[in-house]
Amino acid sequence: MSRTIDLPSIKATKRLRSRALSANEITALLKACRDDPTSQGVRDAALIVILRGAGLRRAEVVKLKLSDFNAEKFLL
Repeated sequence: MSRTIDLPSIKATKRLRSRALSANEITALLKACRDDPTSQGVRDAALIVILRGAGLRRAEVVKLKLSDFNAEKFLL
């Protein structure tokens, strides 16, 4: 099931272009992902965490491959 949200248009300005999101904005995005019961919610949350946690740019995330992940680094 797809959900849509009616959001007001945001006029593009140089101030909004390529700016970092605030902690409150990221929290709101992650909450929306958590409230999404579909696999897309999990996917989107993972993408936000990768972007924020690793400090990667969008173009860098797009180029990631599964082989870039080293699970041994995360084993305790």
